[in-house]
Amino acid sequence: YENQGFDDKALELYLRSLKLEEELKDTAKLGYCYNNLGFVYNTLKQKEKAFQSFKKSIYFNEKSGNKKALAVALGNVGYYYNDKDMLDSALYYLRASLKIRRELNDKRGIAVCLENLGVTSHKSGKLNEAIDYTQPIALSRIYEESSSSIDHKIKMPEQLNPSTYEAPNPNVRMVCY
Repeated sequence: YENQGFDDKALELYLRSLKLEEELKDTAKLGYCYNNLGFVYNTLKQKEKAFQSFKKSIYFNEKSGNKKALAVALGNVGYYYNDKDMLDSALYYLRASLKIRRELNDKRGIAVCLENLGVTSHKSGKLNEAIDYTQPIALSRIYEESSSSIDHKIKMPEQLNPSTYEAPNPNVRMVCY
């Protein structure tokens, strides 16, 4: 329902699912439920509820050992803090997400984290750091475009716009996972 724009119905079903997972005490599924709830709350402009859901997702994903879901939740908390202009906190959570994404060799997740770190660093006035974060993305895009005959190209997410890599634009919205 969420992907089709029926956010109220999605919220209702996620809350019902959450109740069942709480009864079952399934920490891994609770982590997913809270992250999904965070997405819906974010879409419904209920930012504080989204933030609380993402924080609970971190707790349950740490408890269950689900590193990929943990990286997503950490990134979403970083996204929240960036939106609130709490940039040091945003950078902390985004770096934590990036660390896990690198451990997992999650290329798409790494690219999203680097882009978000670039946007947040630029927004906080750390221009050299912003360039350091976004330069690998730009270089991999150039590599991808120049080596179309090579089968092992690095694939980057569709949302990333290569025209923003020269100097990250502080008005660019971050990518929510």
